[in-house]
Amino acid sequence: MNHDYIAEQIARIENRYQGNQQLVENSCWRIASNADLFGTQLNLNGTLTPTQQQQVDQFINNFKASGIDKQS
Repeated sequence: MNHDYIAEQIARIENRYQGNQQLVENSCWRIASNADLFGTQLNLNGTLTPTQQQQVDQFINNFKASGIDKQS
C-alpha cells in the first residue's frame, strides 16, 4: 500500500473533485485498489458496490485519523 498515493487521492476527493461525483468515485476505487481492500471482489471496471463504497469511506476516515496522511 502506497500511503502517499492514498493521501493524494483523499486530497483530490476533499478539494479538487468536490461537485464531480464521477471523479470522487474513481478516486475511491483507486484507494480500494491500492490498499487491496477487496481482493478479487474489486470490480475491474472501476466501480464500487454501495457496501464497498461505505467500506472505503470508513477506510478514509481511519486513514485520516491515523495521521499517516500527515507524515512525509
